[in-house]
Amino acid sequence: MLRLSVRIHLAIKKPTARMIEYLNKQMVENNHIFAQLYGLDEFFKNTSKTVDRSRIKGLSMELMTIKNIVVKFNQKRAEYLSYVEEQEQMKKLGIL
Repeated sequence: MLRLSVRIHLAIKKPTARMIEYLNKQMVENNHIFAQLYGLDEFFKNTSKTVDRSRIKGLSMELMTIKNIVVKFNQKRAEYLSYVEEQEQMKKLGIL
């Protein structure tokens, strides 16, 4: 039983190519949604009446949070891919 749980843990810990592909696909979709939200935010700010503009909060804080998450994801993805490449190089050299 313990060995099975260790194998499952290791399988979850090591992302596969399919997982990376899925995450990349999700990031493309998230960037598309981000662009749409940004455009809608600008549209509603610019087309509202002058009287109503003071009551419109906008999405600037939320959009900045999403953008920061996207940047952090890209950093983590690049770190992981460089780690995988490093491990492959070490195996080729016979170090691992």
